Amino acid sequence: NDFEMVRELFQRINTYGRALSPQEIRCALNPGSSIPFIRYLAETPEFIDSTFGKVNPKRMKDMEYVLGIISFILFSYRDYKYNREDDFLVHTMKYLNKFNFKLNGTFSDEEGHSLPQWKNDECSEVFYTLFEKFKKGISISNNIFGTHRFKKKNSPSINKQLLIMMVSVFALLDDDIVAELISTKNKFIAKFDGLISGDIPSYVDWISESYNDSDKDFDYAIS
Repeated sequence: NDFEMVRELFQRINTYGRALSPQEIRCALNPGSSIPFIRYLAETPEFIDSTFGKVNPKRMKDMEYVLGIISFILFSYRDYKYNREDDFLVHTMKYLNKFNFKLNGTFSDEEGHSLPQWKNDECSEVFYTLFEKFKKGISISNNIFGTHRFKKKNSPSINKQLLIMMVSVFALLDDDIVAELISTKNKFIAKFDGLISGDIPSYVDWISESYNDSDKDFDYAIS
């Protein structure tokens, strides 16, 4: 109930003695199946290896990245109608909380730990589908961009917006399109780099009309 959620929120504030991160607040106010599922994906070897282990799990930063990915897998950018990113992410958590997701065992912060197993008879189909698409998006990103995945040119850091966009878009592609992309990946990478650098114009309109009337480019969108 609302009282229990608010109590949990304030208990966490008192315990840690510092302001909660946006994802910590989302988890405190939206308990349910979404939380262990998001954490599971964030702790998979696929996600950790693909992001070079550079997305810090402290303060649930890794979970926020994963939540962004699965939000766009579930609700395509074409249906994005939110003024705030937080509202979009909360919507995803509330949606997933309607379904069952159970694990055998618990998570551990110890290095080299094994992930808990899914209780197959207590996990709804939506989670299996999302997990497979999540892994597909990561695999395609790795295949096309290699060690330069999720990074802007000449930057060693993982770019959150690039990560979310690439994985979620690739996750939804048909297999024939994926095969074509991979076979012509050098050409695709060149065009993608041109889009980021501004040498190639964007082919889509901004969601916000005020941005359409400005000179903001694709690089701005992923900054």
